[in-house]
Amino acid sequence: MILQSFPHMRYCLALISAPYIIEGPAGTGKTMCVCEAVLQTYLANPKLAKILVCAPSDAACDVLACRLLPLLPQKKLLRINWWSRKVASVQPALLSSSPMTSTGDLFVVPSEHDMQHASVIVCQCFAAEILTLLSRPPQWTHLFIDEASQAMEAEVLVPITKVSVAVMKTKWHTFPLVF
Repeated sequence: MILQSFPHMRYCLALISAPYIIEGPAGTGKTMCVCEAVLQTYLANPKLAKILVCAPSDAACDVLACRLLPLLPQKKLLRINWWSRKVASVQPALLSSSPMTSTGDLFVVPSEHDMQHASVIVCQCFAAEILTLLSRPPQWTHLFIDEASQAMEAEVLVPITKVSVAVMKTKWHTFPLVF
């Protein structure tokens, strides 16, 4: 993993407080760094971790989910798609992590059971709003937003407000935001 390859990064991250902003030119590993941070966050406390990972586009979310899926235990990753997305546009590897109707032709809001058992939820920024439809929305521990510079400000605010509400309702600790 990245932190094993570059031990000085662990030291640097320990010195600064959240939020963290990762910037750089295309192809420099920013998304890989976000995936590694999500994995390390999960591994630090797998029983309590409830991590929301967002990006402004389905393509960016799919890249994140595809990279995280083989690294996490089965059923710990949930890829939430907007209901109108074409099922054929989703990579086959992600379909098992995506809540769908019993006929498999439409995406649906995840069940309470699915949300309770998943530790990492990946969705578009605006789709984080549908999580409020659940009778018991998750108490998020962390938020990661990839490709935030490609989104409109209001779009990025949707997942931030979901995590901010969790911060105000819980006494666990304050949660880092990663952009």
